[in-house]
Amino acid sequence: MASPIADQQGEAAATARPSRWPVIERSLRDRRRSLTSWALGIAVYVALIVAFWPSIRGSSEISKAIEETTFEQKGLYPNVDFYAASVYHVLGIPTDLMTPIFAAARMAGWTAHVREQYQDNKVIRPASVYVGPRDRTYTPIEERDLPDAD
Repeated sequence: MASPIADQQGEAAATARPSRWPVIERSLRDRRRSLTSWALGIAVYVALIVAFWPSIRGSSEISKAIEETTFEQKGLYPNVDFYAASVYHVLGIPTDLMTPIFAAARMAGWTAHVREQYQDNKVIRPASVYVGPRDRTYTPIEERDLPDAD
């Protein structure tokens, strides 16, 4: 570390930067970039909300009604794509592009799962417990008693 010298007020002053200065400087620069990006993101978000508020409000009301109806009739809540589709619609993204966007958003996760499976040499399956009947025999479809399709 550099030796301090006395300045005019009698306080010790460093003659060189501390050895850890490059790390501190890099951290400050990264934080400044991060905060700038964050602030810009918030500004864009607020601008979009203000610009699209009438559409967002209408879309939100429709989405809420569909969510409630689906839960009442099927006992299910919609997945995140349902809400994302509402946002994409308000932003003017064509319906035909929504499925590819949903898939692109999941590709990192899918890729991570495949890599984990190759790394461990086993298929990763969600934890679940089968509660249906066991030890059933297979009946070819031609031999099954199926109801008539009317």
